Amino acid sequence: MNVKRINIALVTLLTLLILLANAEKGQAIDYGKGSITIDYYTKIYTNRITGDKERSYLESGFQGYNELMINLEHHLSDKSTISGYLEGIQTSDKNENDKEFALRNFYVRLLKEGKVDLTLGDFAASFTQYSLGTSLLGFKAKVSPVEHLKIWAIAAKNRERTTYGVGDDYRRYTQGGRLEIDFFKGACKVGASFVNTEVDPSSLHTNTGVQPYSNQVASIDADLRFLSDAIQIQGEVARSRYDSNRDNPIVEAEYDNAYRLKVEVIPWQPLSLYVSWERVEPKFSTVLGSAYADNDQTQVGFTLTPAEWLEITGYYLRQYDNIDNNKDYRSLSWTEDLSVTLSPFFFLKNFLQQMSLTIHGSRQDSYSRDHPRSTDTRDKAIDITLSQPIWKLNLSLSMENRWFKDHTDSTQDSRTEAYTGSISSNFDLLGVSWGLSLSEKYQVDETNYERGSAEDLSTSLALSAFYQKTGTNLSLSWVQQDSDMGDPSANTLTTSFTASLRQELQKLLKIQGEIELKYIYVNHNVEEDTYDYKEQTLFLGLKVSF
Repeated sequence: MNVKRINIALVTLLTLLILLANAEKGQAIDYGKGSITIDYYTKIYTNRITGDKERSYLESGFQGYNELMINLEHHLSDKSTISGYLEGIQTSDKNENDKEFALRNFYVRLLKEGKVDLTLGDFAASFTQYSLGTSLLGFKAKVSPVEHLKIWAIAAKNRERTTYGVGDDYRRYTQGGRLEIDFFKGACKVGASFVNTEVDPSSLHTNTGVQPYSNQVASIDADLRFLSDAIQIQGEVARSRYDSNRDNPIVEAEYDNAYRLKVEVIPWQPLSLYVSWERVEPKFSTVLGSAYADNDQTQVGFTLTPAEWLEITGYYLRQYDNIDNNKDYRSLSWTEDLSVTLSPFFFLKNFLQQMSLTIHGSRQDSYSRDHPRSTDTRDKAIDITLSQPIWKLNLSLSMENRWFKDHTDSTQDSRTEAYTGSISSNFDLLGVSWGLSLSEKYQVDETNYERGSAEDLSTSLALSAFYQKTGTNLSLSWVQQDSDMGDPSANTLTTSFTASLRQELQKLLKIQGEIELKYIYVNHNVEEDTYDYKEQTLFLGLKVSF
């Protein structure tokens, strides 16, 4: 047996014995001014693959997986708390993680209510849309020295796969700060942000595919609210500097700007109107934020809810690229979108009163101004969904239609139809809570491309039973998908069956947790028999909390 798998099994057993020895009534470990909560999850499973094994994504043989989460909270005073969190996994399955051990998340946090918020470790970093929005590893501080002033500062790096088992193949450092002033109790907020990021050249290697770049963004943003939020104005102006290769003196840094503005008005309580405009110039580069470079777009939309049984939403969007160059080389697009949700029989006093009908339609036209046009398409779609509860049954029917027309290349024309029906029920019988669901979906894709059309028919059936007195849950599911792709090597009939038995440990022992036994069988039947293969998985999992 593989040595790594033996090590994982030993770690699983040792960790479990330690946790069970310290478990007491399934509660967190309290020590006066704080508590420690431990969640431990382990699973051992075996995969058996027969037939064309190369087409399977599973790894044959026994696999082990452990996950440990520790949450610490300690009260320094009535308004000050220090907390810590750690989450790590150990596995032999490359589909779970490409390293045997991965420290997925850890941090220590000091919080003083309304004044100080310090984090060391993993954290979510979010300033503004153009400046920063990602997760980092390092230090983050948020302080409020006076009531209407907030200051953020970060000094961090990305996660590296070589160190933590998850992340990037290179090292990138990020520093930044933000200042936000709140005037008139939230009616006017003004902020200024600056973020810098740069790749460490010493962390790069031949297969990284990343240059030692540096990127800075400075931005100013505002959020204004008037007449009890009846009028809201949000905007941001940002400027970036991007050096694609700091090690090459010939490469010059590029500078550019981005702008966004949104105005929302509520003239009448059931009606909300908005208009937004955004312009991101071609060489603007955000530092891990969100920006679609070389794009100018304007959007107008509304939401109307005149009654409880009716809601209408819609918008119109116009956008184009190549904003700084010759307009004859631009690509433009228009999008109209409308959605209506209503209860058509709201006035009745029977079961039809709860019927819900949703109709959604959209159209997008795109074309370029070159001659002859390299782009000239129209994409239309309409979706209709009807749902109706009857006694203990929930019925749902939906229809989806999409038409794509390419005026420059008719071989790309396509049409998609999809019809879905489902019925589900939850009820109690003989002291057991039952769940039953059945769904059917048929989809056909037609195209003028030489492959022709493709059809897909899928059926799923699921049954669950929960006996509350013993905390026992049994679930069975069966799924079949028949895909006709017009190619014998791709035409597949896939049938899967899953049986799962879960038992709450608190009903049997003084431990909060769950044990699960699961069996999965999947049969991939390809029209060309040489591609057939089957997968079987036997799974034993245990989750405990302390």
